[in-house]
Amino acid sequence: MSDTNDRKKMQESLEKLGLSENETKVYLAVLGLGPSPAVVIANQAQVKRSTTYLVLQHLISMGLVSEVADSKEKMFKAEDPDRLTKLTRKMRRRVVDAEIELEKLLPGLKAIQKKIIESPKLNFYQGLEGIKTITEEASAYPEPWYYFGPVGEWMKSFSQTGFEELVLDTREYRHKVGRPTCFMITDSDYYKIKLFQKFEPQIRQARILSSLSKSKSGFAIYGKKLALISLGDMPFGAVIETAEVVDLVKMMFLFIWQSLPEEKASKGK
Repeated sequence: MSDTNDRKKMQESLEKLGLSENETKVYLAVLGLGPSPAVVIANQAQVKRSTTYLVLQHLISMGLVSEVADSKEKMFKAEDPDRLTKLTRKMRRRVVDAEIELEKLLPGLKAIQKKIIESPKLNFYQGLEGIKTITEEASAYPEPWYYFGPVGEWMKSFSQTGFEELVLDTREYRHKVGRPTCFMITDSDYYKIKLFQKFEPQIRQARILSSLSKSKSGFAIYGKKLALISLGDMPFGAVIETAEVVDLVKMMFLFIWQSLPEEKASKGK
């Protein structure tokens, strides 16, 4: 019983060195029999004869088994078990090669994963409260953010008191994250907002596009998010989270920004 257990343990160990189940059976059979023909080895290993021939050829190529010379019948014998050390060296080389290949693969694999993780997300926000939520989220973002659209329409929609509360609330959020700059392409009503001029106008930079006074919609860019805002009869907001779209819209924003006169931004200060 112990011989059977020992043989099983040896077989398991050989498989850990990279040999298949049939290869370990045939190898142990050859090792225990001494020079023997394939048919005897097959019976001892309890492996089909046709499979045994193929396994023996593979073991020969690995240097673990050899053919006996000067014998009338083809015979096979096991080489010194020390030859198994070649398997461990080969395994180490494979590990090193695998690590090198993995380093090459990782950037591509992460790019594939990133596309899945960062698949576009879309959230809708209804009413002025929803728009307020978006504005507060953008204000709490720790890097510069960008707004394109009218401001006069905000004052009409929120009422003067509601709008002033929103300005003060967002100012507080921005202080908590280090006072990042807000870049605004907006209408000339920007200069009518006293709180903008009173409280740290340096954290806002504005350039005027007069045609925006006719619009009731705008967008904001913060992080990897693009917020679309409508201040029409049924106010709503939609936030798309996707780096590709945001990068494109931000590029368009900066193109328009650079085309507008800088000196208009300082008017009324």
